[in-house]
Amino acid sequence: MKGQMLSVAATSRDLLRHVIRAPEIYLVPRSDGRILIGATVEDVGYDKRTVADTIQSMHRAAIDLIPDLGQARMLEAWAGLRPGTPDNLPMLGESRTQGYFVAAGHFRDGILLAPVTAHVMAQLVTGIKPDYDLGPFSPGRFPS
Repeated sequence: MKGQMLSVAATSRDLLRHVIRAPEIYLVPRSDGRILIGATVEDVGYDKRTVADTIQSMHRAAIDLIPDLGQARMLEAWAGLRPGTPDNLPMLGESRTQGYFVAAGHFRDGILLAPVTAHVMAQLVTGIKPDYDLGPFSPGRFPS
């Protein structure tokens, strides 16, 4: 899933101190004075190109939330790809190939789920029964 973002140079370090989440966008202040504005969720395969109209639309949405961002200089725009699955749940467990384990497809929550994923995958790989039922996350739930 593609996500487009942009960053702007805040006119003041006090312009934004906390993350703001709105229906269309979110804003993230960085310690170096940048403000990140993101992000789209687009099912477009492996296309990492940015679309000028989309970036401008997100910038306008940010200005609607904080009018002073209209004076902020745009620094860069980019797109990244997030690993997702058809049912929006991660894949955790042994694959159809014995001894080959999968921990993937966390979409936007990879960094948040990293500790518990590492914990249960370490249990699984070492032959310990995982603390949580991994059945719903089985890599085998998708047809080959």
